[in-house]
Amino acid sequence: MHKTVSGSESSDKIEESGYQSFEKYIYDTVFIGDSRTNALAVYELVPVKNVLAKDGENHRSARTEKIIAAPSGKAVTIAQAVAEMKPVRMMVSFGINGVSFMDEESFIEEYALFLDELHQASPDSIIIVQSILPVSKSYETQKPTLSNQKIDRYNKLLKQLAEQKGFAFLDSSAVLKDKNNALDQKYDRGDGLHYNKAAYETLLQFYNKNRIG
Repeated sequence: MHKTVSGSESSDKIEESGYQSFEKYIYDTVFIGDSRTNALAVYELVPVKNVLAKDGENHRSARTEKIIAAPSGKAVTIAQAVAEMKPVRMMVSFGINGVSFMDEESFIEEYALFLDELHQASPDSIIIVQSILPVSKSYETQKPTLSNQKIDRYNKLLKQLAEQKGFAFLDSSAVLKDKNNALDQKYDRGDGLHYNKAAYETLLQFYNKNRIG
């Protein structure tokens, strides 16, 4: 059964006796994506071994390109790494490097193929598709092919895809946005595309309040 969690929703979950610690939740989760995902390890918020990401990667190239997966140190594809790790859950955060050049049909077709490969590699793992996160107002002005309006449109398609496949969809983009539907300046690392540590701390708080699996 699919599950969708939105950043506009509130959650007042509390730590109760026997409730899994968030540290354990993170330990059981593999984060998959591009430079925006790599930052979780760079800022030392998530263990390096839990991050399967490559700067500049998109979900099409991720199907064949190899990364150095810790702790083995082997050069493998993300799906191959997942097959070895068999994590409790995977959070997939691709999209920002595909929106600007893929049309909607190609984008979703490639994403579906990638998700299928992840599922085949580790059938018992929970798959969470995270929404594509926003860019700043100045960035979308400079690069209109990557506007927040377009990102929102592709996120609707990703949500539909996740639901069709029975995977979870985590709409976390809202927690990083300002009133103008763009990346809040307080989370901008400086280029309008990448985030500072505060952004990831906010995202982790959202993950904690909206745990899946």
